[in-house]
Amino acid sequence: MDPKPNAAVEGMMALVEQKAKELAEMKRVTNAMCRQLRLPEIYAEVEEEAGGGILRVRPDQFYGKSPIVAAREFLEARHEAARPEEILEAMVRGGFDFTAQNWSEKERLRLLAISLSKNSVIFHRLPNGTYGLLKWYPERERDREKDRERERREEQRPAGKKTPQKTQAKAQKGGIKPPASQNRKRGTPTSGGAPGLDGGAVLRAAAELSGQFTLDDVLPKLEERDRDRGKLRTELNRLAREEGSGIRLVKKGALKQPAIYESSSTADNAGGEYVA
Repeated sequence: MDPKPNAAVEGMMALVEQKAKELAEMKRVTNAMCRQLRLPEIYAEVEEEAGGGILRVRPDQFYGKSPIVAAREFLEARHEAARPEEILEAMVRGGFDFTAQNWSEKERLRLLAISLSKNSVIFHRLPNGTYGLLKWYPERERDREKDRERERREEQRPAGKKTPQKTQAKAQKGGIKPPASQNRKRGTPTSGGAPGLDGGAVLRAAAELSGQFTLDDVLPKLEERDRDRGKLRTELNRLAREEGSGIRLVKKGALKQPAIYESSSTADNAGGEYVA
């Protein structure tokens, strides 16, 4: 019969494993300090505990490879997430050619972190700042796949025309006046007119006239405060141009000849002219 495992021995084994990891980390830090001081590394071969076994990086393991390939190989061999500093340390020990990448010594860590972040289909950044392989985290991988699918649908969606309501809202937001056709119903005259002149009063006065008329015919029908020839001429010309107003221009005015208008409930001003 096999002897039962001894709890005390197992406890010591776990402690040894933890201390081995701490020792390997201290060796890596010491080597990093040596490089910063431009001194030879003290520990030529730093061994790391990974997945219960010994992970050893060959001196030429990452030579001629891209940063992404090197980082992925290191994480796959390590079987756990690592900080960018740890990945960079392994790349240095593995003979990675930073010169070929145009990575200066001062910029290596920053550029490596940028490369890991950009390649989110391969790497995943954890909240503690370490990076692991996305395939290790199925939930996050599914979220990433949903994002890619949504992006593909957006790219394939045909560009549709904007609705008049959206166009008008966008124009108003940007301080641009929308076309007059979007501000009123077809056949309904606007209330705007010459400043200081009641446009409705002009319409009522013109409606009382049958057939053709001039501004001299309209003027007496207005209240005294509205009897301004210049403003009345402007208002009549505006109404003649406005669709559905019931007033149209029959003849343009000349030097001594007044313009002639016509009042009709069915008047169509599509061919109306403006009188200066």
